[in-house]
Amino acid sequence: MTPSRREARSSEVALDPRERRSLDHAPTGELIKQALDDARDLVRIEVGLAKEEARTEIKSLKHAAIAGTIALVVALLFLSALTTALVFALAKLPHGADIALVLAGVYLVASVIAGWLAYRLAPKAMAASTRRNLESDIRQIKEITRHKEHAVEHSA
Repeated sequence: MTPSRREARSSEVALDPRERRSLDHAPTGELIKQALDDARDLVRIEVGLAKEEARTEIKSLKHAAIAGTIALVVALLFLSALTTALVFALAKLPHGADIALVLAGVYLVASVIAGWLAYRLAPKAMAASTRRNLESDIRQIKEITRHKEHAVEHSA
């Protein structure tokens, strides 16, 4: 989340000092209603931010997958042309077929290693920033609730 989005989110749920003073003397029912309204607004804002972040991450992942696929197809075309040229060259040697089989084995090992690396490099948790935002929001809700409970205790 960029700082401007974080500031926008916190400013939407923050109370100005006048509202805070008026809540210190408000009845308990009104405080609970306000807390629920604040929580509902916070959840709505966070869901909107999570959707936006997910769209952005998916769009980036989609572009990376397209570019990677194109690179892979072009590399396969190159290897195919190179292998064809090599097999034609090896056909003139006495053990050319054996050498071509060894080359195929090397390609197989390289493809297994590349697949393993691709699996290891694939993102495991795309929504890490959303999770951090939700944890922060839960802490903020707890703080607001504690402040309002404190205000209720002092007004009673």
